[in-house]
Amino acid sequence: MSLIDKPKARYERLSGKTSWMLDSRVSCHMVGDISVMSDLEKISPVAVSLPNGMYTMAHERGSANLDTKLKLNNVLFVPKLNCNLVSVSKLCKQLNCTVTFFDDCCVIQDRTLRTMVGSGEQTNGVYYYKKSTMNLVNTVNRRCLWHKRLRCPSSEFLSYLPNTLRLVHNTKEDVCEICLCAKQIRRKFSIGQSNVKENFDLIHCDIWGRNVSLCGAHYFLSIVDCASRGTWVYLMKDRSEASELLKEFILMVKTQFHKIIKVVRSDNGAEFTSGPMCAFYQEHGILRESSCVDMP
Repeated sequence: MSLIDKPKARYERLSGKTSWMLDSRVSCHMVGDISVMSDLEKISPVAVSLPNGMYTMAHERGSANLDTKLKLNNVLFVPKLNCNLVSVSKLCKQLNCTVTFFDDCCVIQDRTLRTMVGSGEQTNGVYYYKKSTMNLVNTVNRRCLWHKRLRCPSSEFLSYLPNTLRLVHNTKEDVCEICLCAKQIRRKFSIGQSNVKENFDLIHCDIWGRNVSLCGAHYFLSIVDCASRGTWVYLMKDRSEASELLKEFILMVKTQFHKIIKVVRSDNGAEFTSGPMCAFYQEHGILRESSCVDMP
């Protein structure tokens, strides 16, 4: 009966705006205050049943804002209604959300992301819309979110998502740094034309890694013989160990395989180009070559 009685002098307001009741029985959003509506249009008369059993007619329909960001469409203006009603069924369909009722409140959540859209507060047996946190991601950000959650798939892959998750195509503003680093295209390496025929005439050296191994090593030195593709790996706790390990390897090859290493190819790391290493190369008649930048 309070819905059709004259409003009390103290009209309850939440967050500085007219209160909205969340009603699971009404089939349409309804308001009794035309001042909260916009985009009004005339419609064919719609019969509205009041709590006292009587009927009234709604002749206008428009839009209304629950708060500054959440807008309701197809809202009926019912002149004899002394409250504003939010249809739970229409709300769930319009926002693709779910409404969960508790003894003292209710929660409105996005159906897919489970983020909170708004909430309600129970007062005198009625649930009033409280506020909207608007955690729903907009179209662009939502696409970026699913792009990251699915580990950077292509736009073609995202187009196969269900209609409830269908996202717009990426724009120039949608830049994924991970994709730029991991999916950049490089020309194929041409087949090497190596003139090395004997083992240990040329060896390749490089330093890898920064992760900690079980023995506490952070790096490892790899040495590859160009002719046989034989590979030696030395674990290191510090990069500075590479110089001594390379010297030991060259002497080991001379002793164990009776071979003399003629050329050492590596990048321009200080471990391979320092003064002591250059003196060592010169002493043993070894040539040092620099590998091409960013080439394995």
